[in-house]
Order: sequence, then structure tokens, then C-alpha cells
Amino acid sequence: MVEHAARLPGRPASDRDLLVAVIMDRLALTPWAEVPMRAAPELICRRARLAAAAVHQPDLLLLDSLLDDLVARDVAALADAIRDLGRDTAIVASGCDQSALGLICDEILTLAYGIIVRA
Repeated sequence: MVEHAARLPGRPASDRDLLVAVIMDRLALTPWAEVPMRAAPELICRRARLAAAAVHQPDLLLLDSLLDDLVARDVAALADAIRDLGRDTAIVASGCDQSALGLICDEILTLAYGIIVRA
């Protein structure tokens, strides 16, 4: 999944391989590299989705419901990985679980029908 996301036209394969290796290592996915996504635990699948989104080192990363419906231990582990990426990437996250979002966000805005109702 991460390797597929890393494919950009005009980019040499060696650059792509390096980007994949760095993000896989950074998100502790290297031991799972050969495991099919359907056989991996949910936490690993979500880390892989995060890696696929972050493989090109974007300036802004949008995360939608990545922390929702996880057990507390997995939320904490994934939040640590997201905070690590947030050191050099701006992250905007959405989700239903405000306590989980609080683990990764400096500021939380609550929207209702597109209007800020709590800041």
C-alpha cells in the first residue's frame, strides 16, 4: 500500500524506495512490510494508511476519523505516531472522539453544520 502510494510520475525508483523505507521505519511498519493488509491488525492497517498519506512528506496532512473506533491502547500508539509526523508536517484531523483528538491536536474546534460552535 505504501509503495503504491509512493509512485509519482517522473520520480526515480531509488527516490521512491528511500521515501518508502523512511516512512515505514518511522511508523514502525517495516516488520509488517510483507504481510497482506487483510491479514494485519487494525492498528497496523491504520498506520499503513497514515504512511501512504505521509510518504511524500506533505506540508499539510488531512486525517479523517483515523483514531475513531480503536481501543485506548491503539489510540495512544497511533496518536504517538501522528504527533511524531506533526513535528515537520501540519496536520488537520477530524473525528468523533474528542478525547482521542486531544492526544494529537493543539487546538480542537467543534463544528455543527459547518459553523464553529466551540473552540
